[in-house]
Amino acid sequence: MDVTQYFQIVSTSHKLLHIELKGFWSDHVVDDMGEEFLLQFREGIDKLSGLGKFIALVDMSEFEVLSAKAKNIISKMMDYAGPRGTYKAVEVMPKALTSLGLKQAAEMAKQSDFRVVVKSLAEGKAVIEKLKQEI
Repeated sequence: MDVTQYFQIVSTSHKLLHIELKGFWSDHVVDDMGEEFLLQFREGIDKLSGLGKFIALVDMSEFEVLSAKAKNIISKMMDYAGPRGTYKAVEVMPKALTSLGLKQAAEMAKQSDFRVVVKSLAEGKAVIEKLKQEI
C-alpha cells in the first residue's frame, strides 16, 4: 500500500502544518500503515515545534468514516501535536459522519479545545488568516 493514498503532509511553512487525510482508514490500513502515519505526522510537527505556536490545517475533504483503530491513531496524533506548539487545528470536514468520528478521537485525546471545524478548504484558509493574527 502507498501511504500517500491515505496521508500526506502538503507543507510545513509560515507557522502552518498542512496535512491531508484521505480514503477509508480501515483497521487493516491502520495495521499496515499506522506507524508510518504517526512517524510522518511527528516529523511535520517537529519541523514547526521549535518556532513557537503554529496552526495545523487538516484537510479531510476526501476522508471517510473512521474505524476504531483509526480513531486511536488520530487520537495519538492529537496528543503529540497539542503540547508541541499547536495553537489551533483547523479541520476541514464536509461530511457529518467524519466530524463525529474526529470528535470522538479528540475526546479520547483530551484535545478538543484547540479544534476549529469548517466545511470547506476555502473557509479553513479564511479562519487561518484570522488565527495567524493571534499568534
